[in-house]
Amino acid sequence: MSSTVWISKNKWDEVWAAIHNITVRQDFTVNKPSAGISGKGASARLRIDLPAMVNGGGSSTYDGPYAVRFGELEPVDEEDGVPEVDMNKVVVNGGFALANGFFFEVKPVELEIAEGYICVHIELNGGNGKWSEPVIHFAKPNNRNYPVARIIKEDTGYRIEQFYAAVAIFMLTTVCPLAEI
Repeated sequence: MSSTVWISKNKWDEVWAAIHNITVRQDFTVNKPSAGISGKGASARLRIDLPAMVNGGGSSTYDGPYAVRFGELEPVDEEDGVPEVDMNKVVVNGGFALANGFFFEVKPVELEIAEGYICVHIELNGGNGKWSEPVIHFAKPNNRNYPVARIIKEDTGYRIEQFYAAVAIFMLTTVCPLAEI
């Protein structure tokens, strides 16, 4: 009995191109490994999607800029050495903000739990043209409040919907006084 498999030249070209065009992607939005082939002929691609790993471990929990988690900035250690998670508070990691070309570091913050959007906020002080220090708080997203997460109230408690952003970008403008003449 023969173990030879015969395939057409077109199919072989697809397989050959896919072998040489393998894309492996690790992302926090991927829950379970998957693979697929896209394209045909020489443009065929083999795509492998894997859950992202954090700190060399197998967890897909996001812990980058503006990551939101339940708890406190400095949890109190209990007698057994395991910190207790306060489900009435959320901690938001610090991150970065870019406002009209000015770069800022944003400090981490601890907030009381509430339903709504968690945003990075910044103001341009009208008279002197100086930026306020960016802060993280609950707010409605707009040109001065960049959303990084949303807290959703459910029957069983609260759920965090994380928006992945390395930098909160602000472009604030105003009407030029000369243009109104």
